[in-house]
Amino acid sequence: MELKEMKAFAALTDEERARAIRREEARLKAIEEWANERYRPDSSTSYKPDCGCGDPFWTLNREGQQEVNICFRSDGTITSDVWEMIEMSHMYCLHCGAAPSVPQSYIDEYIEREE
Repeated sequence: MELKEMKAFAALTDEERARAIRREEARLKAIEEWANERYRPDSSTSYKPDCGCGDPFWTLNREGQQEVNICFRSDGTITSDVWEMIEMSHMYCLHCGAAPSVPQSYIDEYIEREE
């Protein structure tokens, strides 16, 4: 926290400071929850991962690769829902190396639910 922010925080009333602390705690919790969100590329209600490079090409880290369990029949029909096994924390972009960033709308909705 910079001095300017510290002064602004100190100028708040006790109630405003308590609310600011609750909001910051909720923001940090939202970021934590985002890491556990499942990647659902076919869902219109799902948040789409974005790393900011403009051309994400996603892959999985070692932990994510170990979590994926693909089940298929002898005719090649895949019977497992691979997407249900992938968490945002398992993904990273091959182009820039970044993980999916938490959308501000996700944080805002989380804070709103917590208040």
